[in-house]
Amino acid sequence: MKIEDKEILSVWKKVLNIIKPQLPEATYEMCFASCEPTKIDGNQFFIEVSNMFVKGMIIDKHKILIEGILSGLMGFAVSLDITIRTTPILTRKPENEKKQKKKSINKKPAGIPLNPKYTFDSFVSGKSNEFAYAVSNAASESPGKLYNPLFIYGGVGLGKTHLLQAIGHHILERKPKTSLIYVSAEEFMNDLISSIKNKNTPEFRKKYRKADLLLMDDVQLLAGRIQTQEEFFHTFNELFQRNKQIVLTSDRPPKRLAQMEDRLVNRFEHGLIADVQPPDLELRIAILKKEAEDKEVEVTEEILAYVAERVESNIRELQGAFTRLVAYSSIEKSFITRELVDRILGDLIKFKKQKINVEYIKNLVADYYEVTVADLISKKRSNKITHPRQVAIYLIRTILDLPLQLIGEKFGGRDHTTIMHSISKIEDMMNRNLEFKNEIEIFEKNLSI
Repeated sequence: MKIEDKEILSVWKKVLNIIKPQLPEATYEMCFASCEPTKIDGNQFFIEVSNMFVKGMIIDKHKILIEGILSGLMGFAVSLDITIRTTPILTRKPENEKKQKKKSINKKPAGIPLNPKYTFDSFVSGKSNEFAYAVSNAASESPGKLYNPLFIYGGVGLGKTHLLQAIGHHILERKPKTSLIYVSAEEFMNDLISSIKNKNTPEFRKKYRKADLLLMDDVQLLAGRIQTQEEFFHTFNELFQRNKQIVLTSDRPPKRLAQMEDRLVNRFEHGLIADVQPPDLELRIAILKKEAEDKEVEVTEEILAYVAERVESNIRELQGAFTRLVAYSSIEKSFITRELVDRILGDLIKFKKQKINVEYIKNLVADYYEVTVADLISKKRSNKITHPRQVAIYLIRTILDLPLQLIGEKFGGRDHTTIMHSISKIEDMMNRNLEFKNEIEIFEKNLSI
């Protein structure tokens, strides 16, 4: 049965007209605004969606309804087939489209410190950040309605700030008169201190509490700042009650924010929490392809893969390494080759290998759990100390493969049976708790050599 494109579009439009009144506006926009019908093959109706998150939402919540509507409209049983839209990363956009996009970004109100490069179009998504990317998109389409607050967490250089600013760009493009505040937690704290010193606290409160959109980076820096937390609590409540969008980033999930008031942690967890993890090899290659396109550099996919295999820790380091290669190839008027990669990035890779040792892992774990290295090697047995100690022991064993006896010596002279118990305890927790397992895997990816 041959069905013309116009008829497919007509059928899909009728489906949407029936679905739209049955769904909240925010849900409809998130799931169906970017859907496109592609073809009908037998009794299968094919649509394309923007990402895996939207596909999952439609399958879980709306697929049966859509199939029922399609079957009624077409007069026979129809099944819905959903595919994810793919756009080749190296396909160049027409020059006039690039100029138009830059023009729209430059229309942002003066004084808004958003990096013009940090948009959804320039963000490369993959398995490690797909969920955070999808919900950030959705939140920017329906600010204050869908995911509020949105809490994005992850390690250094993984794209949290990029997503945070992309939300700001997208909302400003759609609603240029939006009163937006983009601030780091440290800047918020300094602003408060300055207002107290200058006796103009009411102006400070008016500035933050009258905003339509609050984007705050590194919220973990509020930890231990009692007065700043008190002020932020009331700011948060005011914005939330007025249905104004709040987006926060952190290097750890809310429940790991030590010295943060419970009432704030509860509010952070009230909305949606999304994590960004270290990029896998496929995503690192995709990021380098995008970098090559943006810099208009000719480089083979084999070389991009070669670079991606050697720089694993985070996106920022990967982009910096590629920029370094491009600079050297330009100076030497040569292509980027394996020899150039080995020569230019050799020191970086060598330094990384030297950096990952027992003391480095101890410091990394101690910093994450907000204890001291002295605590880790002490005889203290409170859970606040014991758990990080066991994590550090497990990581040292799995990453560095040191003998149990040597690890024991590094932790205050503990015997090998204590070390074995610590490792077994962490393995058991990973088997029982998927979230904790993901946490350990993030450590391992950041420590991989």
